[in-house]
Amino acid sequence: MKLFPKCCLGLILFCSVMPRAVANDPAGRAGDTLQVLLPVAAYGLTFHYHDKEGRNQFYKAFFSSMALGYALKFSIDDNRPNGSRSEEAFISAHTAAAFSGAAFMQRRYGWKFGAPAYVLASYVGWSRVHVHAHDYDDVFRGAAIGIAGAYFFARPIGKHAMMYPIVGSNTIGIGITASW
Repeated sequence: MKLFPKCCLGLILFCSVMPRAVANDPAGRAGDTLQVLLPVAAYGLTFHYHDKEGRNQFYKAFFSSMALGYALKFSIDDNRPNGSRSEEAFISAHTAAAFSGAAFMQRRYGWKFGAPAYVLASYVGWSRVHVHAHDYDDVFRGAAIGIAGAYFFARPIGKHAMMYPIVGSNTIGIGITASW
């Protein structure tokens, strides 16, 4: 893919998660920025590693997370922490975007990228609560949606060990797999 189409796709990705209003608080502005930079960094890694399969997995993971997040966000009424009633309060899309990028990096490329990305995504969630845009419940729902999309669509490459939850009708456990 030539550089121009890559830049156009990056711009589309950036605009898809762009906040409508930038927060006045420095922590809020940092959260606004990181919620865009984390998915962009995840997407960028697919080019860095010449990982066309990973790029396709990123598209599915990110856009399914955002579609589900926005569908829930606009269909369920909830109160914002500042007391206003808004259908946009139920899910933190900032957090969903940030955790989608972080979870994709961790799932596809390992904890080397995932650990710092999860720390930054957690900061995004905290910033949404800090500026009174969301409650912690909204942030946790957004994080879960972002992580779920990445875990559903992204597959590890290379040598990785992986832990995953196992939940059944009468079963709860943890599975561990490794490849080398």
